[in-house]
Amino acid sequence: MLLPIGGHLQLVPHNPIIRKIEDSLHTNRIAIISAASSSPMSSAKNYAFIFETFGISADILAISNREDAELEKYIDYVKKAGGIFFTGGNQMRLTSLIGGTAIHRIILKRLEEEQDFIVAGTSAGASAMPETMIAYGEAEDALLKGSVKTGPGLGLIGGVLIDTHLITRNRIWRLLQVVAENPAIIGIGLAENTGMLIHGSGRCEVIGENAAVIVDGSEISYTNIPELEDDMPFTVRDIKVHMLTNGDNYTLPYF
Repeated sequence: MLLPIGGHLQLVPHNPIIRKIEDSLHTNRIAIISAASSSPMSSAKNYAFIFETFGISADILAISNREDAELEKYIDYVKKAGGIFFTGGNQMRLTSLIGGTAIHRIILKRLEEEQDFIVAGTSAGASAMPETMIAYGEAEDALLKGSVKTGPGLGLIGGVLIDTHLITRNRIWRLLQVVAENPAIIGIGLAENTGMLIHGSGRCEVIGENAAVIVDGSEISYTNIPELEDDMPFTVRDIKVHMLTNGDNYTLPYF
C-alpha cells in the first residue's frame, strides 16, 4: 500500500491520516526516511515524536549520503518495520540519495510481496513515489509547453504522477501539462493535509481535510502540443478532471 500526502501534515494525534498509518501497520514499528530534507535528523525527529505518541516505535534513517543508505543498521530498520514514512524536502535529493541502494531495493521487494506493508510520504516524499515524478517547474508557467520537467522517481507505482501542495501552490496546472503531454499517465494532485491510500488493486481512498484531484487524459480528443515549440501556450480538449474529498474512492484504470 502507498499513502502519498499533499504536504503540511498536521502532527496532531487526532489526524485521520496518521491514524490510518497506525491502523495499516502490521507491526508496531515505522522507519522514517528523511533523505529528502536538508536537515534529515531534525526533520525525522518531528515525525518520530508524533508517531511515538500513538505508541508506534519510530526508527530514524537520517540519510545524508548514499553510503548511509547502505548501513546495516538502517537496512535492519527497513526489514523490521511495518511501514516506511518519507518526510518532505526535495524529491530529487531523495531519489539521488536512495535510488538503487539496498534500502530502495528492500522497499520495492516488500511492496511487491507483502500486501500489508505500507509506504507513506508527505510533500517531496509523496512526489517521488511513482516511476515518473515532477522534477521542477513553476505553477505560473505551467500553461506553456515544456515548462514542467519530469524525471525518474522511486518506481513504487507505475502509471501515475503525484503532485502535492495543490492549493497553496496552485499546482493543478502542472498536472494538466504533464498529463496533456503523457495521456497514459493518471495525474494525482493532493492538497495540504490530505492523503490518498492506494491499495495494490488500484483502489484509492481519499483521507484528510482538503481535496484530491485526478487528471485523466485517456479521452483527450485534440492537442496541438506536438506542433509547438517550447514556451508556447498549448491547446488540449476533453481532458477529464475529478475532484474528490475525504472518504471518496477512485480506482486507477491500469491495475
